[in-house]
Amino acid sequence: MQPRFTRSAWLSEVKKMKDTYGAHISDQQVPQLTDYLMFLDGKSDDATSPTDIHAHDIHGTVTFGE
Repeated sequence: MQPRFTRSAWLSEVKKMKDTYGAHISDQQVPQLTDYLMFLDGKSDDATSPTDIHAHDIHGTVTFGE
């Protein structure tokens, strides 16, 4: 099992997906995807689970495909 990532680690991963691997992600979607990944499996910088991100805050803000 992979340990939970902090926001900065997830942000680095999303940027790597975009810049290194060529994922079709706009600059505006980078923070939204980071928020979503934090919601799914994030760790705050103080080693607790994030409590300030809720599904309704990110639902519908990121679209895939087309």
